[in-house]
Amino acid sequence: MMKLYKYLFEFSGEKNFSLGLINERKVDETRVLDLYFLLHSTALKFARENLLNFIQTPATSKEALEVKDISEYIYLEGSFNEKRFRRHLTWLFTKGKIPRFPVRIRTLPPFDELVGREGLLQKIENLIKEKNVSLRAPRCYGKTSILNAIFERPPQGWQPLFIQARNLQNPAAFVGAIAYELTSDSAIERQVKRELIEKQAERALTDTLTSLLPEDKHHLLLVDEFAEFLRNLKENKALKDFDNGFCNFFNLPKIRFIIASSEAEDRISGNKGLKILSNFEKVNVPLLKDDEAGLLLEELAYNSGIIPKKGEIERIKNLLKTFIPYFIHIFVSVWNEGNKEISPEEVYERLLGKEGWNLLRDFQELPKRYPPKLISSSYSLLSEMAIREQGIEKGEAKAIFKEKAGADISDFEEMIQRLIDDLLIEEQKERYYFKASLLKEFWRRFPT
Repeated sequence: MMKLYKYLFEFSGEKNFSLGLINERKVDETRVLDLYFLLHSTALKFARENLLNFIQTPATSKEALEVKDISEYIYLEGSFNEKRFRRHLTWLFTKGKIPRFPVRIRTLPPFDELVGREGLLQKIENLIKEKNVSLRAPRCYGKTSILNAIFERPPQGWQPLFIQARNLQNPAAFVGAIAYELTSDSAIERQVKRELIEKQAERALTDTLTSLLPEDKHHLLLVDEFAEFLRNLKENKALKDFDNGFCNFFNLPKIRFIIASSEAEDRISGNKGLKILSNFEKVNVPLLKDDEAGLLLEELAYNSGIIPKKGEIERIKNLLKTFIPYFIHIFVSVWNEGNKEISPEEVYERLLGKEGWNLLRDFQELPKRYPPKLISSSYSLLSEMAIREQGIEKGEAKAIFKEKAGADISDFEEMIQRLIDDLLIEEQKERYYFKASLLKEFWRRFPT
């Protein structure tokens, strides 16, 4: 059984720096404990040589800005590459203080912080006995965290593979990504194999895939950002090839797919849909309920050494208003980074200040990934919405789009759906609003 490990080495003295270690390449756990011992011993010697204090702690949702995979410090034959590890520590020490931020976009919470999803996980486990599963929700609702939880604790008898599909451009690249995850060789060897498999898949997609996923094993493919992958295929005119090449594999009894997607999946598929999606059960990932949000806040606070005062959890929920897991995590992270005695209102202000800039600015970057004709109109609409108390009426939003886009009004709905999928806006009774008051206030303070 492979496991994801995550540790944090912290050094303090004249220079403070930290190094997060992950087991992204999934080095077998029978070897990883010995490796961590060697890493620990080397780090301790380095600390003594440089008159530093040294602490090794399990890393949870707080993560060092500098993160390395432990396989980076292993020779091809499997022995510990101490020189490389020491060179990296020396570089970090010379560079000086590594700024540490709390949870960042796409940082996964550990399994024990996945609150309010127990029933959903059980439902998914029951469904995959007969069907594939499509997890539906906008950004930051916790779809990737759910995939990660299933990867860490897969149903008995299933071999999980985690596929990040956002940047894959064609069917052969998807096959290459599967090949990359099926081997535990070094990063270089895995990449060489990936490129070789992609070339084979370009010539014979079905045969290559069959050789990778034999029917004598139960494979559980966890595919993140599936809607973005479909969008890439459509833009590259490869959607039909993918549908034809994979339709049989999406329905084999010993292969199951759980995809993290959104409503965009249906729009991209078109009116007739895709054959590959015929055996998928759509499962919506909801916002946390009021009591679940409160429980998550309490769990994160206590795990961070914070003891909330009477009424503070309710005040935090009133500040956030919308119980999106990501915003709850970053709120507690900012709380933990500073003086733990400050009030929830002061934490909220810090989240909307320089601390929050590092956590929320990625949302302002999202429209830059849209087609060029939609970028300026997206920013114009969001900037106008940020200063409106009652949102923007649909007709006025279309007028802004027409003025800024220089494109056909038929593209308006595509822009709106992208903004909804990215958690930026929501539609209520022919009006558009920011999905989260936190984002609206951030946009108001840091206009684009």
